[in-house]
Amino acid sequence: MYGLFVFLLIYTEITILRGDSMLGFFIIKKIRTDKHMSKTKLSELTNINIGHLSHIEKGERIPSHKALKEISKALDIPYKKI
Repeated sequence: MYGLFVFLLIYTEITILRGDSMLGFFIIKKIRTDKHMSKTKLSELTNINIGHLSHIEKGERIPSHKALKEISKALDIPYKKI
């Protein structure tokens, strides 16, 4: 099961590396696909534009804390801002 460490990892990468590493963003896609959830469904659950989600998953955009919180809620993964 995925845990809090996943989103702490993503937050750490965003804060420290400011997008130099895309591992955290690929984790979002991995979790989504492991849960058999489409980007369309995630977009509906988070109210985040599907195009923006695509860019986040590819590491082309850095999500806000609000977006990460919404994504984690939709994927049923704990999220804690540090």
